[in-house]
Amino acid sequence: MSLDYRQTRFYLSAPAPEQLPADRGAEVAFAGRSNAGKSSALNAITDQKALARVSKTPGRTQQINVFPVGDAILEAPTVDRHDSVDP
Repeated sequence: MSLDYRQTRFYLSAPAPEQLPADRGAEVAFAGRSNAGKSSALNAITDQKALARVSKTPGRTQQINVFPVGDAILEAPTVDRHDSVDP
């Protein structure tokens, strides 16, 4: 089975993991520091310029956004850790 990633569309935003849709199989999550390029990576993989909103302002993605492609691709929001210090 081949997937056409260019057909990916936004499905929903969930403010908490328990509000995500039921497990349908494999999932991919993008996680990383604020402004690391998670949304840009999703846009590049799907060959779409504006599937995931991109901003120069760190921390714009506040909810978990779901983009189904056969199974789900997830874009995870930035996790702020105030107890850690950048080197």
